[in-house]
Amino acid sequence: MSLQKANDKAIVSNSSATEGPFPLLAGEYGMTAIAAAWNSGSVKLQRQAADGSTWVDVQAFTANGFAAFPIPGGVYQVAIASATGVYADVSAVITASA
Repeated sequence: MSLQKANDKAIVSNSSATEGPFPLLAGEYGMTAIAAAWNSGSVKLQRQAADGSTWVDVQAFTANGFAAFPIPGGVYQVAIASATGVYADVSAVITASA
């Protein structure tokens, strides 16, 4: 298992445990999550709340999938419950301008 991180990207590789925390800048992001076995579990992108100890859900997956969403800057983690062999990436969406 491993976590690669930067201010605009986080990648989880072959994990079955929560990965993070890591910073993300404000903006539009896309997240892909896949698991070798979901085992009735979930993979969630969570943001650290203002109290510094509570984690709140931003996006949740219970099956292989992709989602795009805006987020504020802050501290995040990928929370994994019951799923195994998880690969997930959270990446900033770059919009080309004409």
